[in-house]
Amino acid sequence: MVEIRNKISIKQLLIYLFVLNIIFSTNIHVISAQTYGIGVGINKQAPNLNGTFDIEKHLNNSGQTDITKPNGLLTPRLTGDQMEAMLNNLSIANHGLLAYATQISTGTSPTITSTGFWMYDNEIANDWLPLEIQERAKIVIVRASGAADYNSLQTAFDTEAKKKYISNQNQPVEFRCEGNVGSLVADGSIPNIKITGISGQWGATLGTIKITNSIITFDGWLKVVGNMDLIGSYARFSSTMENHNIASTASSRLTLKKTLVDIEADLKFTQMDLYQSLVNVTEPNTTITILPTSSLSGDNGGIKMSYSSFIAQPTTTLYLTGTYTYGNIIFCEDASTMSIPGTIRTDAPCTGAIILARQASNLSVGNIIQEGTNYPRYVLYALTSAQIHHTGYIQASVGRTSDGLEPMGFNSVIGSQIFLRGTGPSVITNANSTPTSNGANAAGGDIKVSSDSSIYTFDNFDYTMKSLMGGQLFTQSKLIQGASTSNHSNIPQGNLYSSNGCAVF
Repeated sequence: MVEIRNKISIKQLLIYLFVLNIIFSTNIHVISAQTYGIGVGINKQAPNLNGTFDIEKHLNNSGQTDITKPNGLLTPRLTGDQMEAMLNNLSIANHGLLAYATQISTGTSPTITSTGFWMYDNEIANDWLPLEIQERAKIVIVRASGAADYNSLQTAFDTEAKKKYISNQNQPVEFRCEGNVGSLVADGSIPNIKITGISGQWGATLGTIKITNSIITFDGWLKVVGNMDLIGSYARFSSTMENHNIASTASSRLTLKKTLVDIEADLKFTQMDLYQSLVNVTEPNTTITILPTSSLSGDNGGIKMSYSSFIAQPTTTLYLTGTYTYGNIIFCEDASTMSIPGTIRTDAPCTGAIILARQASNLSVGNIIQEGTNYPRYVLYALTSAQIHHTGYIQASVGRTSDGLEPMGFNSVIGSQIFLRGTGPSVITNANSTPTSNGANAAGGDIKVSSDSSIYTFDNFDYTMKSLMGGQLFTQSKLIQGASTSNHSNIPQGNLYSSNGCAVF
């Protein structure tokens, strides 16, 4: 029956009767849709007014779903050829038209390439578009210009993320990039991605990169010209392609937060900032370059770590350079750990230390080379219960900075410890014109030369060793006063000064 609950015209009534004749055994109930029109219910006496149609499934006499009857909506069923032939007669008025393709097209350049539901789109494609979700591609070509799947890395990611993910042993979606493909913000909607630079040196240029909750691999020739933030992720800088390199210019800072990173390639950034993260250099003969584009003032370091770890190979080189001033070359706090058995090299101006560790951090370093005339204040500086272990050799100079504080070679304060186990002769020079300050300064901390073959020479210092404020100096080997103009009356040649401290030989 037809139930009419508002006043309608004879014309409207005839329309309802026409629909009734078509559906035969189906009850249609028409009720008021407030002032916006009329809601139609199929198999329902009280249709939901939140939609134009409210279709109820077939029910048996007990009010349960009747599975003996087909339940569902049948749309027009056409062959692919019929649907394509309709295109000449479709316009914006038909945008959103829905049909089911029973066969694919037989033309030379078919549109209907699969059976299933298709929708006519007039606004963008002016063609039929499949309704089913496409499978996510395994390899996507991204070029700034020319033939490609996409011209923008962000567009490529966003579009592929909407497609159906077919699990294949968690293989990544690889974005092979060429030219300036722009920035990328990835939120984990594609859980495993790979960005590869193709076509030779600097094959792809990337802008700002922000990756969250993802697995990501950087491969091939890539240049990053924006900051890179990796959050809650695993990242791999891979060397599997020939001529690998990942470099940066402009303000390309690498920030890691709760992220694990494996480095297999040479890297260059303006700064590395680690928070609750782990960096593992897995390949030998790898160089990580830090080249700031602005001053890193205060406690900032070229490599700055908090609650983090950094582990490198014996042949790894950390090269911290540039003309801008560092607060510290390497700065570790909050129980961070670092193992750099290879070489730390710097020629940059620095107001603090080549290596500063504090707040129970524990560092182990190999060779330290300071070059040029931009002198830091300290070579090794440990405070607040931190530890620094030195192996290898040191060739470095320190100097008085603009605030007038005296330079020192090694400075251990407030319950900290510096262990010297040099495997080669080390020379630390005070570059001031007159001798000042101390080579090894234990001010409430300990400095221990724990290898009987280690030799550390201090040039142009007031004292080779100084202990005060309860600090302790222990040496099983040689701390040597080198060339010096010092002539303190109380200790010839300035070898040792102790005030409320302890020195053990």
